[in-house]
Amino acid sequence: MRSKENRRCRHPFRLVPFLLVVLVGAVSGQAAGVTVDRAVASLGEFPAEKPPATTFRLTNDTKEEIQILRLRSTCQACLELTLADKTLPPGGTVQLTAQVTPDSVTGDFSKTFYAELSGGIPRLLKLQVTGKALPRIVVSPLATAYVEGTPPGERIERIFTVRARDGEELSLGPASVSGVAGATCEYAGPASGTEVKLRLRFTPAAGLFQARAVVPVKSLPGAQPLVLVVRGRAGDSIFPSPRHLLVSPLSPKREFPFRLLLKSRSPNATLAAGKLAWDRLDGLDLRFDKVDGLVLSGRAIVSDEFVRRVASGPLLRVRIRLPGVGSTHLVFMHNPVGTKRNDSN
Repeated sequence: MRSKENRRCRHPFRLVPFLLVVLVGAVSGQAAGVTVDRAVASLGEFPAEKPPATTFRLTNDTKEEIQILRLRSTCQACLELTLADKTLPPGGTVQLTAQVTPDSVTGDFSKTFYAELSGGIPRLLKLQVTGKALPRIVVSPLATAYVEGTPPGERIERIFTVRARDGEELSLGPASVSGVAGATCEYAGPASGTEVKLRLRFTPAAGLFQARAVVPVKSLPGAQPLVLVVRGRAGDSIFPSPRHLLVSPLSPKREFPFRLLLKSRSPNATLAAGKLAWDRLDGLDLRFDKVDGLVLSGRAIVSDEFVRRVASGPLLRVRIRLPGVGSTHLVFMHNPVGTKRNDSN
């Protein structure tokens, strides 16, 4: 039975995408009553446009029938999972095939997915696919650049060097640029050769920005267009740590500490609770207790009803605003295994 993450599943047994932080309680290659021949499958090095498949064998070690309720993945566009059968009879084995989507990953990667098994509280079997995908077109330093703290109105310029993986001569077409008004992408030298340089330039306004250039590859039939991105924030910024808070009806915990951090180049920058504003949600109270320089310590206090709301949906976002700087989001997510751990980003 097949289920693809990069398009809508038409089968009743569908692949449910979700974030890794939800399943901190799963154990690699282990779940009560079910064993797997390996928890991690390494694909080694392979061309990104021709990824190999790998298989896992799940065995029911009990005397009861076990259902594979669903597959949950941390990647929404890079894995195709094929399950021969969702029923594991006593002593039976089922084969699960994982296929990386062509051109969906580059460089060293590790993708995790989970099999959720029947039997009361969800039992989660954690599996991983690792490898090194060699892209047909190599961009250095990286195809996506992140820029933080640039003063608004200050020009940003990034040069990308492009080569073919196998040393062929490249011929590129004109770039299409979007995202920032007035952004340009021009060749910093010849538009063809074994090495081509492109210059992406723009002037951001205050706040978040993303300049994106799409460049066709004319010399390699079937090659995907190059996508070059420079993103970030101009001016000061705030962000929470951790960003995601995990709540569960299975846990009595209803108070969650976090910190709010201010990034600024100004030596006079301050972060004060009295200047903050945030979305008001029933059953949620945000309290800020202590300021230490550019770090503000806070607590999120939630009610049982709030936790039930989070558990019934994918997540809840709370927007926090600092006038003159911008906004960020604190994200509440359901943790089905009831552990108390939160992520750290």
